[in-house]
Amino acid sequence: MATQKQFIIKADDYGRGGANLDPWRRFIDCALDEYLALSIGVVASEFTQNKAVPLYLRSIVEEYGIEVWNHSNTHPNFTQLNKDQIDKEIFESQKIIENELGIRPKIFGPPFNKIDQASAQHVIDTNEFAGYYALDGLIDRGKNIELKYFSGVEIGTDAFRPMRFDVFETEMQRREWPDFVVLQLHPYYWTQNCLKVFRRIIEELKDRSYIGVSAADRLNYWQRKVLNIDKCILGASFGDNLIHEELTINFLENESKKNEGKYRSDSPYYFRALKGGTAEITMYLRALGFQNLPLISERLRILDVGAGIGNWSAAAALLSKAKVTALDREDLHLGLIAGHVDGDKINIVISALDKFNLEPKSYSAIICNNTISYLNIVQAFNIFSQSLVTGGSLFLGLSNRLYPLRDAIRSVERGDWSSAKGFLERLIDNEGASAGVETNSFVRYWNEDELTRLGILSGLKLQRKNLDLPIPFGTLAGENCASGYQFFKTNAVGVLRDRLIETADWENQIGTFTPKISLDLSAFLIKLSGQINPNSLTKQSEDETWLTPGLDFLSEFGFNFLGAGRNCIKSLSLYLACKAIDLGIELDITNKSEPSLFDAIPKIYRAVVNKDEVFSAAIIKEIKSIIATSRTSDIAYWM
Repeated sequence: MATQKQFIIKADDYGRGGANLDPWRRFIDCALDEYLALSIGVVASEFTQNKAVPLYLRSIVEEYGIEVWNHSNTHPNFTQLNKDQIDKEIFESQKIIENELGIRPKIFGPPFNKIDQASAQHVIDTNEFAGYYALDGLIDRGKNIELKYFSGVEIGTDAFRPMRFDVFETEMQRREWPDFVVLQLHPYYWTQNCLKVFRRIIEELKDRSYIGVSAADRLNYWQRKVLNIDKCILGASFGDNLIHEELTINFLENESKKNEGKYRSDSPYYFRALKGGTAEITMYLRALGFQNLPLISERLRILDVGAGIGNWSAAAALLSKAKVTALDREDLHLGLIAGHVDGDKINIVISALDKFNLEPKSYSAIICNNTISYLNIVQAFNIFSQSLVTGGSLFLGLSNRLYPLRDAIRSVERGDWSSAKGFLERLIDNEGASAGVETNSFVRYWNEDELTRLGILSGLKLQRKNLDLPIPFGTLAGENCASGYQFFKTNAVGVLRDRLIETADWENQIGTFTPKISLDLSAFLIKLSGQINPNSLTKQSEDETWLTPGLDFLSEFGFNFLGAGRNCIKSLSLYLACKAIDLGIELDITNKSEPSLFDAIPKIYRAVVNKDEVFSAAIIKEIKSIIATSRTSDIAYWM
């Protein structure tokens, strides 16, 4: 059976070092930026010395649900203690931690990782813990976390024992990249260089599909493996969710064998979705503040739109008091999990969004990951707004205009001209639709400005934008091809800066959200090519954009650019230039003043149509240069 590789970040000795919390803050911020589960060992006596020490950790535990484990009261060598001394260390530390953090740890790890059969039995006899670090060979394997850490990662000070990526990599290669590893760290002693190496280690682990978990998560998973359970109750626990992911991978691989090594057409989507892992998505949702959203009838009600194989639903179900509705229009996806979900936490609904009977103000949060691009976005935003309670949150994860361009470039670089043309046509049709033309576009790409306006129209305020996703979609010239956006439900529909905005005004500024204009492209382009100004379709000033003299006939076809802004007209220019290439019509509407993607995309499209390797390589280089060197304001349209 397939195995989801896991790693634990075991951070020792929180509290030692006193009031200087800066190294810990830097480390925890770094880990949370990566949406990692953390397992922090507390030396409890330090809490009584400086109140700032427990206050900071309590704030992090309450907001992100970080795991805290007992690392003793005074950090002695347990092999040198008798039963009464061990009892005192355990019970006093448990009491202090519970009083200061509001939780009673269920995991124990001995100082110096030193423990023998006698002292281990004394710890076990306290009946305080469900799991243990470092009791290798001394306890039931289902309750022990084996410390497979490395000298290059388990560090003292940067000078005494340098944290080096090459040592980590060599040790992992020697162990043939095992299915499970514990990274034991002492962040109090870290320098900035340690943080850099740590980020590189985490990046390498993620690239190799490792999933960060807590000790409790690992034990929950392993106990199920020990019991040889080949079924899971999705949403019931982390272990169930992880086994579901493994079963799904196994299912896809078996399907491949039946089909002579060919995966199902949706397999790339599944494998990318499974790469993130439940633990990381749960941490991501906590980072978005989902745990603090308004409750409805004492439950955190969450709607997962386009739930797919249910990985986001399963992750959301692990939040406290969560009740998730997993909605998808196809049972092909949700059929993989139907029949083995925790019914108290997850409800499966097979339905299109507009056919599902959503009651007003019935959800605390809505997740719509990698789905909004395939929906009628105006209709979807209205449904989302009506379904959220005031103060509720909408999370959107979506690819941007760089995504099909990135895939087209990859296809060109491997000589797949057909796929490259298909990806470019998605982008071209999207731009035509943005300008109000009826196209064959089945997927739409939206940027921050467009999403902001849509939110204003529907009473959803964009609060967080351009967020990294727990399951990355890749980059092009260093820029993300997909991002996350978080909105909050307000009572102010169509209000910006205390001023009421008319719906028609906003729709004109972005073009029409619903394409209306049907063109006879051949006739239209022939007429256009005879009257075009070769420098530009439009003239522009700081305040407005208007059509070049002689092109007034565009209004006869239904175009209305009053207040539409430059990008709407540039989108039309791009669309028409590419369609002219398809029809063999000479049409030059590029802007000669400065390079831009609006002008580069027709060039790469012509190179792809003609299968011109030399020209396409030159244009790809130009596109990457434009993206890498453009100002944020210039590239924002594409993201």
